[in-house]
Amino acid sequence: LYRRFRVRVLAEHATRGLDPAAGITVLGDRLDPYLAGTADLLIQDLLAREFAVLPLWAMGAGDRDLGSRLREAVAVGATVLVSALDTMGTLDAWRFIREEHLPLALWYLGDMNAHLAQRPGILAADQRHALAHDPTLRDLRGRIFDSTRFRVPDTPSAARAYALAWWFFQGVEDARGLGAPLLAALARSKNIPLGEERPNIDPVTHRPLGRMVTVFQSDGASWRPLMDMRIRSRTVPE
Repeated sequence: LYRRFRVRVLAEHATRGLDPAAGITVLGDRLDPYLAGTADLLIQDLLAREFAVLPLWAMGAGDRDLGSRLREAVAVGATVLVSALDTMGTLDAWRFIREEHLPLALWYLGDMNAHLAQRPGILAADQRHALAHDPTLRDLRGRIFDSTRFRVPDTPSAARAYALAWWFFQGVEDARGLGAPLLAALARSKNIPLGEERPNIDPVTHRPLGRMVTVFQSDGASWRPLMDMRIRSRTVPE
């Protein structure tokens, strides 16, 4: 899925786990086009789900004075802070929440990493976990080793590469030509071998029709999986 899949995941997690009266603050970086756009997309998604949302904005990566903004969020009743900042900005927010004992849960819209895993209580999402723990990939590792004598160090990446190649060559075979016939064949591909998932292709996005995504919470040492949910490709804004 496109990397903004986390917008849909966190909005869906809010719908499943929060009271509609719960206040949610979304903290974005107004000077970063991607981060600002991601924050705006989440704000619109949450509003469509009838949550009370307070948008807050940092003005660039060097804007680390978040205290007054986070106190404002608590003052208006927010219980969740969703960070659309980079890693350093999110660490600053976590630190201030802890030091000031603010009653805010911290959710993160970016890539999970070891720096954030060391700060307990942060909620994040990733689409790699289900594939990384897919028992059927043992057979793929074995077949790769039998053919190449090479031991795969990153099985999920190998599985995605295999699925991509299978998709392309199956499209070439079905289309019996290049150009428009190939594009049409790729758009209607089904049952692509990606471990246990075996997704179909969404003809609009040319991505998997859906993927399993895992919601995690940091425990101070690592990321602990909380729940899985299936996200449809077409619902993820690009």
